[in-house]
Amino acid sequence: FILFIIPAIIVGVWLCFTYFILVLEGTRGMDALKASKEYVRGLWFPVFIRLVALIVAVMLFMMIVTIVSEIIFGKGDITDMLTTIVNLIISPFSLVYAYHLYLDVKRAKHRPSHEPDPVLA
Repeated sequence: FILFIIPAIIVGVWLCFTYFILVLEGTRGMDALKASKEYVRGLWFPVFIRLVALIVAVMLFMMIVTIVSEIIFGKGDITDMLTTIVNLIISPFSLVYAYHLYLDVKRAKHRPSHEPDPVLA
């Protein structure tokens, strides 16, 4: 089981832009998967760090909301409803963050060689 975690993380970072490529570039199937991997090639670690930062920030925010709502309202339906509402509010921000990461990586791959790399800056 442990041996599959690291390859899953690697492949997950490679394929993290597949949805954007599928929708925005109109590339389908395996070509979208290959394009996502190509975008991440050479930038795997910066993309990974930014995705981890997003996940940690969302998890911390949701933990704080859950703990505060449990202190105020106790465990129950109100706490569950509040955390669901906060999750519905924060999810679009996560998608926008991932979209801007996609744009930065795409720009870095298509930039002239004399310009600085925006993803690594």
